[in-house]
This record gives sequence, structure tokens and C-alpha cells, in this order.
Amino acid sequence: DDEDYAPLFEAMASRQLDTCLRGAMGLAALQDTRAFGTLLQLSREQQSNARVQVAEALEKLGDLRSLNRLRMMIRDHDAAVRDAAFSALAKLEKEEPLAAARAGLTAEHEDILQRGLEVLARILRKKDAGQAAFDLLARTLNDPTASVRSEAFKVCLNKDVFASSEDALRFANESVYDDVREKILIELTAQYQEDWAWNMLLEFMNDSSQKLRKEAFQ
Repeated sequence: DDEDYAPLFEAMASRQLDTCLRGAMGLAALQDTRAFGTLLQLSREQQSNARVQVAEALEKLGDLRSLNRLRMMIRDHDAAVRDAAFSALAKLEKEEPLAAARAGLTAEHEDILQRGLEVLARILRKKDAGQAAFDLLARTLNDPTASVRSEAFKVCLNKDVFASSEDALRFANESVYDDVREKILIELTAQYQEDWAWNMLLEFMNDSSQKLRKEAFQ
């Protein structure tokens, strides 16, 4: 009954941050949505450790109203806050994992971009991955961050994502970045005895990059 919640509400009403956090986190663990407003306020605290605890509490609370705030928190300047916020976001979006992947892949920090790509990779390995997931992979192959593009290329090569190596490499070849297409050229060179790979290798002699044209000719 309400008396059982009294210590948590008393704590949450405290002006001391640590005590207030304990009360709000306790209510969140019980999935009492009355903690939601206080947690939103606490998510703006200067102490990064407090923001981490808020993200963890929002995950336990499970209130979908938290999603907008969590999307902002994955852009936090502190890596621990971003990590906790993305974990919470992914859990709350478990019915719509593509939304979590998209949120991660539109963030500006590399750690969250990588986590968004991990979620996308899990989606793509399933046989029922829709066109929207492949569109997001194509966009990630054109991400400004080289390490993210590299990981996206590895996703393409996963045997559970595309039906054949040719499909995977032709998909990746839509990237505008030379470093991605160079990886494709390496794969083609290793498989040149296949007719499709030889033909695609010849196509590289018309690539927009002079370096890749030269490597393909050699």
C-alpha cells in the first residue's frame, strides 16, 4: 500500500542528490511511473555518475516516454552516460530494434555509432530483415567515420546477411568512399577465378578513383 512507498517518496523529495537518486531509483525498480518526472530532472545533473544512474533507472522503469530523453543522452559528452543511455534505449525499443539502431547510427560519437551498428547487424542476420534495414546499412557504408564504414563492410560479408558474395560486394560497392571500395577490390582479387568476380574486377578499371583503377589494372 502507499505506506510501503513512503520512504522512497521521502527520499525522492530530498534536496540532497544522492538521497533523491536513491528514492527515484527505488521507485523505478518497482516500475512506478511517479518517478519519471524526477528522473528527467536528474538526467540534467552535472555529475556524470548521476546521469549514468538515471539512465539505468529509466531502463528499469520501462516508460516509453523516456525515449526522447534517452536519444539526447546518447549524445552526452561522457562515454559512460552514453553507454548506459543506449542500453536503456535498446531495451525500451526491443519491439522496434531498427529504431534503436537508427538512433545509434545518427549519433556523433563513435562508440554509439558502433553500438547502433551492432544492433543493425543482429537485425540483418535474421531472414525477415526488411528493406529499411538494408537502406540503413547502405547509409552506414557512407558514414564519415572510417572505422564505422569498415565495420559496416564486415556486416556485408556475413554469410547470413546476403545470399552470395557477389550480392554483398555489389551492395557495398555503392559506397562513395575509396577505402570501402578498396576492400571490395581485395576480395575480388582473392576470388578472381569466379566469373562474376573477374567481371567485377574489370569494372573497377572505370572506378572514379585513379588509385583503384591502377590497382585493378595491375
